[in-house]
Amino acid sequence: MNFDINTFGMLAGSLLPYYLLQKNWRPYVLLFCSCLYCWFLSPQALFCVLAVTFVYYLLGIALERLPYPRILFAAATACGIGALLFLKNVPLLQSIAAEGSLLTRIVLPLGFSYYMFQAISYLADIRAGKIKAETNFCFFALYMLWFPKFLSGPIERAGDFLSQLRALPEVRLFEKDRIMVSLRYLLYGFFLKLMIAERLSPLTEKLFADPGAYSAPWLFLGMLFYTLELYCDFAGYSYVAVGISHLFGIDIHVNFRMPYLAVNISDFWRRWHITLSTWLKDYLYIPLGGSRKGTGRKYLNLMIVFVACGLWHGGGGCFLIWGLLHGAYSVLCDLAGRKGWKWLTGGLSGWLLTFAGVNLAWIFFRVPNLSYGLVYIKRMLLDHEGVAVFAAQAQDLGTDAWFWGILLLSLVVVLIWEVLSERKHLLAPEGLGAIGELGGGLCFYALLMGMLIFGIYGVEASHEFIYMNF
Repeated sequence: MNFDINTFGMLAGSLLPYYLLQKNWRPYVLLFCSCLYCWFLSPQALFCVLAVTFVYYLLGIALERLPYPRILFAAATACGIGALLFLKNVPLLQSIAAEGSLLTRIVLPLGFSYYMFQAISYLADIRAGKIKAETNFCFFALYMLWFPKFLSGPIERAGDFLSQLRALPEVRLFEKDRIMVSLRYLLYGFFLKLMIAERLSPLTEKLFADPGAYSAPWLFLGMLFYTLELYCDFAGYSYVAVGISHLFGIDIHVNFRMPYLAVNISDFWRRWHITLSTWLKDYLYIPLGGSRKGTGRKYLNLMIVFVACGLWHGGGGCFLIWGLLHGAYSVLCDLAGRKGWKWLTGGLSGWLLTFAGVNLAWIFFRVPNLSYGLVYIKRMLLDHEGVAVFAAQAQDLGTDAWFWGILLLSLVVVLIWEVLSERKHLLAPEGLGAIGELGGGLCFYALLMGMLIFGIYGVEASHEFIYMNF
């Protein structure tokens, strides 16, 4: 899902026939709209997802009906993982391939990482007896192609998603505050995207494009800016996807629960990209043995999981280093817990250490190669130019008092809102509905007006979400 006028046209064009036509047609309306959306994004992406969908639909049925299901499952999983690893490493292979070769014309299809993980988990759940193979091809195809989650997730489980499709004829638009709940998620998601992520994007682009041109304070801010941009961009997308899906009576998983409030790295991964971290836990960490085979094996399993997490995001050394860092953080967090060093795994000190470690790792997530990342960190830590240089570079970056005022106010609003929501054990969008009808209405109106007046959209906005690239 991109953030542009086509997305809103797609939403309106889907809602009208969905609620006006016969109720039994609803899954087919949504599948048609999702296919149309994928076609406009990329015909190649639509062809690829339909091919994968057809193959895994047949494999799911075959797992229940043919002999030797273990061999069939292993072969299907190996092929899926192999295709994903190959496509993730295509840019690296293209850099050494001869110009004009077939390899140089291969690109990673949009959404491939997400729907391939969905397909693998679907087979794994059938193999484990958790679900039955879906015989309705339309339902399974909609599970794979549902347009709000197609580009950047969340990674849905078949059992949760498919069961809702059979209840679609019973969905009513004007029930259970459906519209208002959806609008809260949409508003908060767009606020994160338009007020913060889009405002920070030009800064991080310049600072990471040429770290040698900026002093240490700006590089430190660049690291912090990217940390905030990535969260506001990706969480913003996820909240919007939840809001749109809820309008149709489909509840998809929330991917973020205020991750930068985490007090240790394990807490962080229970809050960040939740559907990916739980996928890796359920389908990799636990099958490897989890924590059942001793401390040493547990730590090895943790490192394997985070290396896999890094490689899922992309090939090359930077994502590997990012995964290794988070694996090391997780091992150290567990060791500190075993030693009873609560100041390292909780409270203000635990939060500071977690936030600092996550910030440092994001540098390798952002830079194009390992040497580039090391240069960035070296200059950030060792370069000490004066205040005059810092001020001059601020002008080069194109920032002014108005820019900083809007950005800081937006960040304060998000920080206060998420802290208060955390204390009430609510998601931030849910917090809008927990302060009373009058208070919630006033906050809704204030956020909407602020976004419409001061948001970055139109020709100035990038439109795309960062995690589309993964």
